[in-house]
Amino acid sequence: MEISEEARSWIGSKGYDKNFGARPLARVVQEHVKKPLAEELLFGRLTEGGLVIIGIEDGELSFDYANTKAADNGKATTTEKGTKKKAKGARQLAD
Repeated sequence: MEISEEARSWIGSKGYDKNFGARPLARVVQEHVKKPLAEELLFGRLTEGGLVIIGIEDGELSFDYANTKAADNGKATTTEKGTKKKAKGARQLAD
């Protein structure tokens, strides 16, 4: 898994609240990173492994999936653009 600097910044800004500090960070990671990845690991594009590249697109986290099993050298050979799905039960966070 690779996370761009922009994605790290997005997670950090969404996970910080002036009243609660970084307490909301765990919820942001759970809702916006762990849940989408778990879904893909169990039922989607990562059932046979691969590389996930997390970036930012249209102000939201985006997930690109690369198949690493096709190459002998372990480098990604094909990339598939992921779609941002709102996790069931996810809450919209204030900016």
